Amino acid sequence: MKNIIGLVIFLISSFLSGAEVLKLSKNRSSLAISNDLDNIWVIGQKICIDARNGERFCGIVVKVKTEGAICKMEAPALAVEIGDTVTMVEPLDKVNSDNKRNKSATEKAAKRGLVLGLGGGLVLGDLSIDPNVTESDWKKGMSLGLFLEIPIGYGTFSLQPGLGFSQKGYEESSTSLGLNYLDLPLLIKVGFLQGDVVPYLTAGPYVAFLMAAKSKTFFGET
Repeated sequence: MKNIIGLVIFLISSFLSGAEVLKLSKNRSSLAISNDLDNIWVIGQKICIDARNGERFCGIVVKVKTEGAICKMEAPALAVEIGDTVTMVEPLDKVNSDNKRNKSATEKAAKRGLVLGLGGGLVLGDLSIDPNVTESDWKKGMSLGLFLEIPIGYGTFSLQPGLGFSQKGYEESSTSLGLNYLDLPLLIKVGFLQGDVVPYLTAGPYVAFLMAAKSKTFFGET
């Protein structure tokens, strides 16, 4: 019964489509198909073949030739034979749309240039020196700086040297210490996607130079 159903599918597919299998590789992981009068093969286009035993094997076009195309199969096409008909082709407009979107994202990544940026934020600082001091509060400060983004090779990797100013220190019940630093970070930035909105991660070392220090107590100011 299964063989009869497979034969019926094969006959129907032969009537509906003009493309057929021309050649199979030894391991049947790739095959050559003929041209179809109704379709122009495009790299990335998906095809499926219904074998005569009822099994379906699918793959994608990886190379276009004058006499047809070469397809790489998702799994070895063990039941496919020469002369079997290509029964399903992914719509050409969808393939072109996907290729255009991928090309746009690739070109955008390739055309990235130097980027000068400004960054800033809130800094919460604390310091532990005297073990007898058990209660201390976070000292609030600010961080402000410039950075230069330099693309590294191809893709979403970039180098970010910078120059910044940051306020650090600590506070406790009777003393407040403020420290002003000149920061020189050298970060690596890695983006995870390509598009208009790109999440990213930055990490790396930095060197800080103490510019000024100021402490306050209940008994005066130093």
